[in-house]
Amino acid sequence: YFQPTLCSLAVPSLPDIVIKAITDCPYDTWSCLFENVFLSGSEAQYPGMGDRLQLEIQNQITCGVKVTVMHNPHLATWVAGSVLATLPDFGGTMLSREDYSEGK
Repeated sequence: YFQPTLCSLAVPSLPDIVIKAITDCPYDTWSCLFENVFLSGSEAQYPGMGDRLQLEIQNQITCGVKVTVMHNPHLATWVAGSVLATLPDFGGTMLSREDYSEGK
């Protein structure tokens, strides 16, 4: 796997990025988000990548939630969108067609 430190790059690891993204969200959504981490794109193709990401995130968090990483690159975007739509705060984050058109 890519190790940025070998190239003298000081960048956070993928597990660190995922954990920061989740913990920047409202606390009451953490459980749902940690239980539904979706890995998509080219990195999802690496053998064992999803299992490794799941293990590394699970070992770093202390909130007692079971981490689940799904890494079916063909369905990940659709499944992630459907999970996001079920979150309690999702309705307040949507834009209407009118609001979207106003920004153009």
